[in-house]
Amino acid sequence: MTFDFTVDGRPVSRCYTLSSSPTRPHLLSITVKRTPDGVVSNWLHDNLRPGDEVRARGPYGLFTMDDHPAEKYLLLSGGSGATPFMSMARALPDTASDANVVYLHSARTPLDVLFRDELHTIAQDCRASPLPTSARTTPGASRGTATGDG
Repeated sequence: MTFDFTVDGRPVSRCYTLSSSPTRPHLLSITVKRTPDGVVSNWLHDNLRPGDEVRARGPYGLFTMDDHPAEKYLLLSGGSGATPFMSMARALPDTASDANVVYLHSARTPLDVLFRDELHTIAQDCRASPLPTSARTTPGASRGTATGDG
């Protein structure tokens, strides 16, 4: 979705993927990581409060499980790419889905794995298997090493 904000008196627009369940249309969630020089991300973290209103357009696109029914899903994401998959994962218990879902998410470090606790809760209620991984860089190595410690 495209969101319009007023930051320091200037209009600013940013696109964010929904992380809320599509089965709960009265609830809209986005996931925003604060970045050191991020004009909007810092403003959101410092100023936006529950109940505040913002202008939004969209959503755009058709990236849903509903459009691709299957018995099994393999969801692959990295970094902030987790948000659309989290939206789908949050819908699983709401729809009593019996689909077998494996969700592999990669992050830089175990602390960077988004939604870890919630994914494990969803996995207990559904046929889902969260597989968080993190890439650690070994001193002297030119590439990261994938670990299953997320």
